[in-house]
Amino acid sequence: MATSTATPSSETNPGGIAVSSKKTLINTGIGNALEWYDWSIYATFSIYFAREIFNPSDPVASILGAMAIFAVGFIFRPIGGLFFGWMADRVGRKAVLLTTVGGIALGADDRRDTHLRDRGRVRRHHAAGRPPDSGPGLR
Repeated sequence: MATSTATPSSETNPGGIAVSSKKTLINTGIGNALEWYDWSIYATFSIYFAREIFNPSDPVASILGAMAIFAVGFIFRPIGGLFFGWMADRVGRKAVLLTTVGGIALGADDRRDTHLRDRGRVRRHHAAGRPPDSGPGLR
């Protein structure tokens, strides 16, 4: 008489694939598709925002700067995955998630580097035909 050792999280469906494995595969595919969508949006629109963020007087340098950021992301994504995966195994996933989200928040904080922020705002608002300090939320 054989006994079953399957737990509720590893039940199999008629196709023979474990339910948790199938759910993990679907969720991984969705996450991967969203990430590639993000990369493709950046690559597609980098020719438009490169002049706003990087050197506007040299279009070649500005697009090269945008593509350099693209390359840095491609290089550091697997390195970050290895590092933060290792850290998650040591200190726990919740602590690493809070650390990474906190790091993203620090990178998105625009209270620092006001000279760069002001330069970008002035250029964008002049391009829109408005004076630089006439929009809502601006100084």
